[in-house]
Amino acid sequence: MHPRFERARTAELRCPGGTIEVGLAEGFGLRLIGLMRLEADEMEPLLFPRCRSIHTYAMKAAIDVVWLTVEGDQARVLEVVESLGPGRHASAPRGAARRIAAALELLPGDAERLGLTAGIECRIKRRSGAEPDDRYWPASSASPPSSPGTSGSLTPAASLSSGALMLRSSP
Repeated sequence: MHPRFERARTAELRCPGGTIEVGLAEGFGLRLIGLMRLEADEMEPLLFPRCRSIHTYAMKAAIDVVWLTVEGDQARVLEVVESLGPGRHASAPRGAARRIAAALELLPGDAERLGLTAGIECRIKRRSGAEPDDRYWPASSASPPSSPGTSGSLTPAASLSSGALMLRSSP
């Protein structure tokens, strides 16, 4: 595994043609860099939740891009772009809702090997300890927020200063 992916949360994607482990590009750094500047043998399957556009600038190898809708643990394939070469751009199909659109980046040929074609249903199982990040996963798949007032939780401050939300620890 390339060091870039060591801290990423992972999930298991169960497809008609098999099951693979994917890295979840939830953090800013991994979403920004993704698979850029990696050789084909260093690339890992990478899922970008809440994503409607990707690029392959600064990539050294082509990739398969699978556009999905993700709701809870269910994923449905919208479209597959096979062997998207370096220096290209791809967008989610028209009508894909922003909150549930996701891009799955795979090595060329993996989409076909996994049986991924438009309309196919898959299941996503997040690894234990991999709580979904509310910024990137629809509310139906996110954990319920902790109750206000519980020890150590963060609550919004009563006032806003210069437009920024301030957080303070609850007693």
